[in-house]
Amino acid sequence: MITIDNIRTRQTDTQVELRGRVRSHNDLFDDFDVWWRYPLSCREVLTDTANPFLAAMLLPSMRLGQELRIDGRISQTLLEGAQKYMQIAAKWWPVKPIRITADPCPQATQRGSQIAAFFSGGLDSFYTLLKNEASKLPDEQKISRLIFIRGFDVGLTNDKLYDLAMARISAIADALDKELIVVSTNLMAISRQIVPWDWYHGPALISVPLAISPLFCKVLIPATFSYRELFPWGSHPLTDPLWSTESMTFEHDGCEADRIEKISSYVGRSRLAMDNLRVCSQPQTQYLNCGVCEKCIRTMLNLQIAGVLEACTSFPRRFTVSDLRNLDLTGIGRDVYAMENYEALRASGGDRRILRALRFAVKKGPLWKARQILRKTAGKIDRNVNKHILGKHPESGRNERKEDRIILKQNPLP
Repeated sequence: MITIDNIRTRQTDTQVELRGRVRSHNDLFDDFDVWWRYPLSCREVLTDTANPFLAAMLLPSMRLGQELRIDGRISQTLLEGAQKYMQIAAKWWPVKPIRITADPCPQATQRGSQIAAFFSGGLDSFYTLLKNEASKLPDEQKISRLIFIRGFDVGLTNDKLYDLAMARISAIADALDKELIVVSTNLMAISRQIVPWDWYHGPALISVPLAISPLFCKVLIPATFSYRELFPWGSHPLTDPLWSTESMTFEHDGCEADRIEKISSYVGRSRLAMDNLRVCSQPQTQYLNCGVCEKCIRTMLNLQIAGVLEACTSFPRRFTVSDLRNLDLTGIGRDVYAMENYEALRASGGDRRILRALRFAVKKGPLWKARQILRKTAGKIDRNVNKHILGKHPESGRNERKEDRIILKQNPLP
């Protein structure tokens, strides 16, 4: 059994902290404390529930196959959502549903009025922010707070990157008249020990606003992938809303657009975004991005396909054909991004040297091989259906499709 107890808060001159002790019967955690630290201005809205601890520890407990006992009150709506989350997670990954023991809190708590969005300065979060800002929604339905987290892509000990990112993100928040909430947490330590970050980052993100839920009525989570590209992932439109409570909802935002569409529609049109786009976690210079890692190369190619790379000032260099040929696509999701770029480049009639280099990199990845198999299988099924079920031969099928096109051209559909 995994137990979370000794839940407490403490305050310093500049911060307020929510902390709880994590214990397990096999001493895996060795009385490990999980914590979140917020600006002192959040002390009046710090939750009196244990909701953030459920989000933080449910998937690790499932991974270990141990019952989760929380010494605190949990939203009844959140408990019900957690049951559905476990059903989905058990189909996606090698985890299994577990028993959750906690005191339910059935009454709706005070509902906040603010709408927040996670914001890292990356492409996805810029898209969510700029799209919302340009919408015709009334002011009370627009984003008023931005949440920036230290401890995820910006490590707790990486002061250089933190200072660099914070300077830009603070300027962005000021320029758009948004209040910035900077939070730090040690949840990454749990991911390193027990559960992959690709699975865990969604619940880890969600735990952050759950701890100050009296402030918000809705929190937007910028989407990583479009509807076309969805697969089991830590933050997902199927699972993110399941972490909602009676007073606050979570919304997975941005699946309607792929990365190039996000740039073409909003991000590439914003001088603020083009000067402050941050996608890299390992910059080596005063720039926000290193310009050589897979994320930097992929994003610069996104920008070039959208026609705005030269307008972006946050990269220290431009990619080369050699960079594309040598892309490392072994990480989860990387081949999805590369295939997206390849198809968009081919459709737009882009530079053939770039296309050949990207094709070389993509063909080394598993997604290309899977698509080739599916394409061959689909063709074989189509031929068998035509021949054995519909009684058609390939030539007759092509002739009929040609006749259909002629008829439709002469008599267009209303």
